[in-house]
Amino acid sequence: MKDPNLRQIGSEMRELVHNLNNKMEVIIGRTELALYTGKGCREVLEEVLKVSKDALALLERLGQLGRELSG
Repeated sequence: MKDPNLRQIGSEMRELVHNLNNKMEVIIGRTELALYTGKGCREVLEEVLKVSKDALALLERLGQLGRELSG
């Protein structure tokens, strides 16, 4: 049987990875939109910046979980 703490950390990590993936899809999609169409560049870049900061926060949380696992 798995350690309940490891199961909880694994669940948190899966959620963080899923959320990070979603943020990266927005970053890539909006960047491609700005590059290929030139439409609404300022608004697109502001969204890319916001989502990039959100993604960075998710990475920081993943790092914290890694530190917890490594003791």
